[in-house]
Amino acid sequence: MSFLKNILKLYRLFIFNKKYSGFFKGQDFHYSFVCDNHNGLKFGKKVYIGPSCHFDAKGGIELWDYSIIALHVKIWSYNHDFKSDMIPYGNEDILKKVVIGKGVWVGLGAIILPGTEIGEGCIIGAGSIVHGQIPPYSLVRPGYATTVPLDIEKRKNYFKREFY
Repeated sequence: MSFLKNILKLYRLFIFNKKYSGFFKGQDFHYSFVCDNHNGLKFGKKVYIGPSCHFDAKGGIELWDYSIIALHVKIWSYNHDFKSDMIPYGNEDILKKVVIGKGVWVGLGAIILPGTEIGEGCIIGAGSIVHGQIPPYSLVRPGYATTVPLDIEKRKNYFKREFY
């Protein structure tokens, strides 16, 4: 049975690499990850993106070194022009780059909206909806309007990711 699982996994990885033309080789991405407009995605070293994540990099998404993205995370870098005279929105898209800093951990099911900049060493709690500028070494929790500083001395400049 494990032989069939391994064959299935290899087949899924083959389809994933075929779909994205090898764009993600050398990174740790789960094969169920979907990225629309993937040419706008830039990533550093040792980035991990978990299962069932969905990104749209039309406006640009940057993931810096050692970032960890848990499963079911959504990141969008554009929005419809709802200020247009057309109802419900116009034909033009508003592009806003998303930047996720070095050593950021984005928890299960978080949604990161266009134009968000998350500073180095932040933890984004599961289920959070994030927008705007998040200061370095902050904790973002769902249901809270502000960020909470973490113990910076404990976390500063300690980045390590091992792939097994």
